[in-house]
Amino acid sequence: MIFQIWTINGSYVLKNIIFIITLILIATNISFSSNPDSGLIAYYPFNGNTKDESGNGNNGTNNGAVLTSDRFGTSGRAYSFNLNYIEIPNSPSLKSPVNSVTLSFWTNISQWDQSSAAFMGKSNTTALGQYGAIANNTPYIQFDLGGQYVRITRYFALNTWYFICLKYDGQKVKLYLNGEVYDSANFSGTLQTDNYPLLLGKHTPGAARYLKGKLDDIRIYNRALSDTEISRLYNEISLDVKIIPQGFFNPQNSNLRMKDTVRVYIRGSSSPYQILDSSKAVIDSVTFTANIAAFVPPGSYYFEVKHRNSISVWSSSPVYLEGNVNYDFTASASQAYGNNLFFNGSVYCIYGGDVDRDGIIDASDVSSVDNGANSSAAGYIQTDITGDKFTDASDVSIVDNNARNLVSEFTPFTIQAPCNLTCDRFLNWSGFTWCVIGSNDTRCYPGPNYYSSDNDNVRVDSAGDLHIKITNRNGRFYCAEMHTVETVGYGVYTFAVSSRIDNLDKNVVLGLFTWNDKNCITNANSELDIEFTRWGDSGNPDVIEYSVQPTNSGQESDRFTSWPMTLTGNNSIHFIKWTPSLIEWSSHQGHTNPPPANNLIAYWSFNTNNTPKSSEVCNSDPVLIPDPEGNTHLNLNLWLNRGNYPSNNQEAEVIIHDINFVPSVLSSKPMLKD
Repeated sequence: MIFQIWTINGSYVLKNIIFIITLILIATNISFSSNPDSGLIAYYPFNGNTKDESGNGNNGTNNGAVLTSDRFGTSGRAYSFNLNYIEIPNSPSLKSPVNSVTLSFWTNISQWDQSSAAFMGKSNTTALGQYGAIANNTPYIQFDLGGQYVRITRYFALNTWYFICLKYDGQKVKLYLNGEVYDSANFSGTLQTDNYPLLLGKHTPGAARYLKGKLDDIRIYNRALSDTEISRLYNEISLDVKIIPQGFFNPQNSNLRMKDTVRVYIRGSSSPYQILDSSKAVIDSVTFTANIAAFVPPGSYYFEVKHRNSISVWSSSPVYLEGNVNYDFTASASQAYGNNLFFNGSVYCIYGGDVDRDGIIDASDVSSVDNGANSSAAGYIQTDITGDKFTDASDVSIVDNNARNLVSEFTPFTIQAPCNLTCDRFLNWSGFTWCVIGSNDTRCYPGPNYYSSDNDNVRVDSAGDLHIKITNRNGRFYCAEMHTVETVGYGVYTFAVSSRIDNLDKNVVLGLFTWNDKNCITNANSELDIEFTRWGDSGNPDVIEYSVQPTNSGQESDRFTSWPMTLTGNNSIHFIKWTPSLIEWSSHQGHTNPPPANNLIAYWSFNTNNTPKSSEVCNSDPVLIPDPEGNTHLNLNLWLNRGNYPSNNQEAEVIIHDINFVPSVLSSKPMLKD
């Protein structure tokens, strides 16, 4: 390759030079301590405008360039040039590169203009400016450096995206193409400053030349970036996060009351969940979207979003980041770690009111907002929970309600309060006294979920039917669980259900089962189950599951079985028959008992010929058919698989007409098929 350097008066000096096309190529062992924002004097991501996102205010004036799709195919995220340009006025920051400079950008040349493609130049005269870049199809690429220029032989194909990075460190010039060093050359001296504007898509020294093609993600630094930083730029990931602060949402126009800033942290996917990168972004008031550039290698990461007076939120699980990624916190509670979002009736929001940013909305936050309201505080202030630039009763209402509901952060770090299940009240129904369970705002298994003993969750109607319900209160779903005070054992159990349990939401589970929660010595809690669920898979046709515990799902299918079920009405009846040598399950249409043969939906039996199983529960001894230990009770629950909220965002209710238990030690003769 031949490199040339020319002075402004035309004298010729042989040099080696670097013109940098920057892509980020980061190996997993590369340190993330280097900050690609340090020394950044201008940054044009072209997210629908010509604003400088470096914080230096070097905003551009568009002289005819048109918004177009970027390298990821996202519309409105790059500019297309055709004999037009963007002009940025001179400023102290744009003049600051003296001893070193780095230019990086993405470009796609669609056509040559007078054999050239002009990327940028800090000059609007025939004189060479402080810095600039232009390519030619002879072929070369030219790097302007303070009244001089360097040319490096390189051809650029048309209609092809390139990442170009040019770097000068005071002693050497380097050109990077698509994240890798293309070549280097010795070069020294300071850059001659000037008062010219910066032109994008136009190069004026000599005859004016223009770019016919696209530019995107232009960065200008007053320092020389490291190889690692340039590699990071090449592998830059564009992350669009859709998020709504609770109080900012205006239901009258479905917009935010104001744009606001968030910071997004990219974290490791496993403990200690190290912060690998972070970036500030502005939430658009119409699209609810904040765009950030993430400088991490392609891979799976958690990301955390922090807003100035809201509860921080994490992605529900590690997300694979590469290229252009979209993540929508507004679509479902399950998008957030721990389902920690507020549903306002139309969209999901991050909880508002964490004024002191300590991870919990409590009395101190209420006090701050209350004081702000009493003093009529106004402006861009921490106590403005609604985004209307005032602190008033509407702000107090939000933070007070969230404090009453003990709203706090849910993260992989969060040490949750230990499960605190209690028998909150007793209910007489269907010949039993039932203990109705609450979890006292702690998350407990199965799930984990919140459990409530409120009448909304468990009640008996005027006809004597039991209603158990998963309820939604302030965006949090509460499940239902109850068990008999009386003990049970061998015999026949009959469950008459009066609602469509064949079409429950995919995340909802109805359990009818026996359980011993105290002894757990030899027989794995004496548990026999009928469960109705799709286990999170809406396409799963097998709604009924019969099981004898303990099972090891997926490996010991002889200890459980699944069956399809389609009801022709609301009513169905289900049986468990438990003897020392045989267990039988069956399900039937209708409530007729004994059920007609043609009403049979499913039948399964388990006997002493099956394979024993060593328990994984309570270190119990190997079991075949459990025997009823002293504290075996009958249990009902309606819960959410893995704690995932209903996919339809709706509450779920099941009606049970009655339950009957006939205790006896029965023969092993099958009784439930007919």
